[in-house]
Amino acid sequence: MGGGDREPGALSVGIEGCPVLRLRLDPQMSGRATLMAGLGPRGEVLWAEATRVENLPRPVVACLVARVQHTRFTPRGAGTEVRIPIDFSRPTAVAPVPTKEAPPPAGTQML
Repeated sequence: MGGGDREPGALSVGIEGCPVLRLRLDPQMSGRATLMAGLGPRGEVLWAEATRVENLPRPVVACLVARVQHTRFTPRGAGTEVRIPIDFSRPTAVAPVPTKEAPPPAGTQML
């Protein structure tokens, strides 16, 4: 691929800043959005819009739409539309994974 074309999976790289914005606004925020984008014959985005939004503030949605608008997809022919579901799940606590304990250093007393 040349000329700045991107695979659709590369979009996830482009929206990395949007979760950061979300966390700055509210670290406990969770929500979803579905974006639609119309593609031109060379994979360029001609238009993008949020068609469904659940619990995400406008600045986050605007960030997502802007990132999609600046993405180039693999050419699929003029008039192609793509649907892009995005889910920001609420952060959850992660339980520590048990690990094998290292033996105490020599000369250390066990209590």
